[in-house]
Amino acid sequence: MEPFQSTVDFQRMLFWSFPFLFMIHDFEEILFVKAWITRNRDVIKQRIPKLADRLLPHFDRLSTQGFALAVAEEFLLVSLTTLLSLVTNQFHLWYSLFLAFTVHLLMHIGQGLFFRRYVPGMVTSLLFLPVCLYILYLGFNRMSFTLPIAGVYLLAGFLLLAVNLLLIHKMAASFSDWLNRFEKGK
Repeated sequence: MEPFQSTVDFQRMLFWSFPFLFMIHDFEEILFVKAWITRNRDVIKQRIPKLADRLLPHFDRLSTQGFALAVAEEFLLVSLTTLLSLVTNQFHLWYSLFLAFTVHLLMHIGQGLFFRRYVPGMVTSLLFLPVCLYILYLGFNRMSFTLPIAGVYLLAGFLLLAVNLLLIHKMAASFSDWLNRFEKGK
């Protein structure tokens, strides 16, 4: 028996790989981001002082549980987008998000090069980038994307994820504050 009964089975597997790749990648971030920031605080301040002044207080406030909540929300967004795309046979939003995720992986690799050390998310980025590029290649060929259309999808994916990221990080920080009060019995 063949591993895939049809091309449709293979395509469905490729689409469902997005939530899987996303979650494995974000597990790496959940596990290491707090410790990495603590360990590399001085390097961050030295390399990007103005950005560090804004980001470090946010990450100091953000608990691992709060960060995990943000990841869970994004995972639901990715999973629901995948499900709706497969049910409706409309894949434009899925490709927008997947393209943005692939660029996100490139950003982790760039951060590692910039800081000249491991950054959370870098290992899975290096492992998953070839897979993501292959999936994008297959999708672009099947949907006859042109470079300008791919650019529009990338922009749409980044706008959607950027707005979502801003909102979910605020929610995660508020959740972290609440969890801290809850832990202290307040």
